[in-house]
Amino acid sequence: MQQTMLSQPTVAPGALRRLLPWMLYPLSALLLLIVLLLQPDLDLRLPADPEDPFGNPFHFWIITAAGLLALTIGALMGEAATRRADARVLLLSLAVLGSAAAVLIHALATPNVIVQARNVGFVIAAPVGLVIAGFFCAVAALDLSPAQAQA
Repeated sequence: MQQTMLSQPTVAPGALRRLLPWMLYPLSALLLLIVLLLQPDLDLRLPADPEDPFGNPFHFWIITAAGLLALTIGALMGEAATRRADARVLLLSLAVLGSAAAVLIHALATPNVIVQARNVGFVIAAPVGLVIAGFFCAVAALDLSPAQAQA
């Protein structure tokens, strides 16, 4: 009777070295969350006037910068999709552009910065943008034929 040995899976040389930097980002975020949960006094609030908690220009500028960055990335993805004639990349760029537009609407609707008081645009812009982005991502995940995949 011949005895077979199960071989242990091997890791390609250098694979761990390439994977480690990508693991550090989520692990550092997790570590920061644990630190902030254990030491809540380290969790600083965004600068805001206690008399006017909704008028937060820092929120406006940081969210506007994030929206503009996402808008730029979405436009560059759209350009790459056009160059490659790839419908999936185009759909993903539309997802990024949709979420960027929602983030920008949320920023522009920051209460007491450009518009007065709390408003509907501030509250629903982000969820609506995520639904739009999710739709385009779902369509991009469909199994397209080569003819359909041509943009």
